[in-house]
Amino acid sequence: MQSHRFALGEFVAFTEKRFPGLIWAAEWEIIDLLEAVDGTPRYRIRGPDGVSKEVISERELGVRVADRREHPAA
Repeated sequence: MQSHRFALGEFVAFTEKRFPGLIWAAEWEIIDLLEAVDGTPRYRIRGPDGVSKEVISERELGVRVADRREHPAA
């Protein structure tokens, strides 16, 4: 079993597919570290609206937002 890559309070990139053809990418906050399923850590995250919450696996998350800002695309 892997340990969690992200910590509580970190902001991560998450792309949510709401409807066919509609994709919403935003910065979400890690609010809970959950037990792994099939060896993959899971998280509870809160959306930028402060209301939306999702439970997702680590492979669904992008880079830490702080990391992305420190290394902008060329």
